[in-house]
Amino acid sequence: GDPQPFAVVMADSGYPRASSVPIEDQPIEHHETESDDAGKFYFDDLLVDTAYVLRAFTDSEAAKSRGKTGAAGEAASSIDMELAPAQPLFGMTVDPDGNPVPGVLIQPAGLKRPEGRVKLPHGWEQASEIISDASGRFVFPPMWAGDWYLRLAPMAHLQRRMTGVRPEASPYTITLEPGARVSGQVVMQGTGEGVAAVEVEMPSNRRTQTDAHGFFQLEGVSLSSLNVRLREHESLLVVSPDFYVTAGQELTGVRIEVARGGFIRGYIRNKETGLPFTHGFVEFATGKLGVSFSAMADEKGSYVVGPLY
Repeated sequence: GDPQPFAVVMADSGYPRASSVPIEDQPIEHHETESDDAGKFYFDDLLVDTAYVLRAFTDSEAAKSRGKTGAAGEAASSIDMELAPAQPLFGMTVDPDGNPVPGVLIQPAGLKRPEGRVKLPHGWEQASEIISDASGRFVFPPMWAGDWYLRLAPMAHLQRRMTGVRPEASPYTITLEPGARVSGQVVMQGTGEGVAAVEVEMPSNRRTQTDAHGFFQLEGVSLSSLNVRLREHESLLVVSPDFYVTAGQELTGVRIEVARGGFIRGYIRNKETGLPFTHGFVEFATGKLGVSFSAMADEKGSYVVGPLY
């Protein structure tokens, strides 16, 4: 119960409020101060009628509390915070058979908020990355209490996200299922000719480039119905149906057919003056395919929409 001087105290808004203001319309602010010789801290620039989460920490201890400022003219709120030792987050990355998986990149992506949004605590915007060692072990330095959100990016396994990770519950065993391996060829519809130097991307954010004959191979693909798209290509559209993969599956001979899409070009003009309508928005929709295509006109009112099916 002794006062803790020189502790850093942070106040963050953007949490649910006891008002009718929608969460997306609430201001998000960050304030910092430091406790004095008697352990007291004071904020004099917080918004009125606003919920804040308060965090305090020293080099080895941390605390978290919640508070709500009063209406304009009301007396200042008084909140006591009790510091407790911060704890490291550690554990192991393994495969389904329990064997260590080294080289897994693990990032603390933020703390869970009550309304479901995730935000890194102030000062963690460039959070350290931890890579599991040869034994699959990983150790983070002492972290604030709370439900952490972790992002994992192994190379040959599924990308994984973990929520509700609490340092005090360490050690954690993170089991990574192998992703699927997918290989095949991108070809032109009708001719079957291989298409070189186009990027093939899966929903799991896996991507690669086709070789001179249109062949490609991807590892660590997520388990799902996979829709393939070609990145940064101006005229080709994928016309093949989606396909499905399961854990550890090796899917070979996938044939992805593409076709050259058409384009619609035109101008937008003011009906009364005939002058170009600059930066206007154009959208074309098709009920048959349930998709739409859009573009914005330039400073001369000119637009190009495509490629289109």
